[in-house]
Amino acid sequence: MKVVVVGSGCTKCQSTIAMIERVGTDLGIPVDIAKIQDRADMLRLGITATPAVLVEGKLVHSGGIPSHQQVAVWLQAKPLDLLNQPTRHLFFTGKGGVGKTSISTAVALHLADTGKKVLLVSTDAASNLDEMLGIELSNQPVDVPGAPAWRC
Repeated sequence: MKVVVVGSGCTKCQSTIAMIERVGTDLGIPVDIAKIQDRADMLRLGITATPAVLVEGKLVHSGGIPSHQQVAVWLQAKPLDLLNQPTRHLFFTGKGGVGKTSISTAVALHLADTGKKVLLVSTDAASNLDEMLGIELSNQPVDVPGAPAWRC
């Protein structure tokens, strides 16, 4: 994971780097830490308080030494944003073999588990949804075993 610490190189910046390294080691997450100490670069990034931390190019912290818990949140995997506030309709498209069925099925089951009403539809004549979900496909909605059921 790419992390950039922005600051003058002061003790707070050094402590921030040490904290990120320690948390990365504790979590078993390899962390590649770079430093930006040039004032012009800081201004270009819009950073006014240091130390500042960018994770994968996104500013996650500015000013003061972050806590162990804060760093752990930055470094750990997060669910896709589309699962936080999904739109009414989600479409999964692409060339063959890119994982459309796998991803759409996983998303549909996750959303159903969180209480959303889900209708998963495939336009693929060679779909393997029936195998993935353990159901027989038809032109009518079918409950999926193990997934929350709902009715219109």
